[in-house]
Amino acid sequence: MSVRVGQYFQLNSISLCAAWRNNLTVTIKGIRANIPVYQTVINLQVASKNILYTVKWAGIDKVTFDSVGGIEYPNLNGGGTQFVFDDIDITI
Repeated sequence: MSVRVGQYFQLNSISLCAAWRNNLTVTIKGIRANIPVYQTVINLQVASKNILYTVKWAGIDKVTFDSVGGIEYPNLNGGGTQFVFDDIDITI
């Protein structure tokens, strides 16, 4: 799916979980014309299923994700502040 430059959309929901660290902090911002208009901060876990977050952010043209912190989960063959997202639901 593509969105034209300058076209606004609505972020309805997204499923997230941490890849390598428990208590990973992810900041999600909804942006319109380079100005943040929505923001939420979520703490993610490794061993939990993807959790569905419903936001209903309308009139945005960009979404950013920043992840920091967390505590390394034992016995995993990886590391870092990556996270997994799935089932992103947007309306154009």
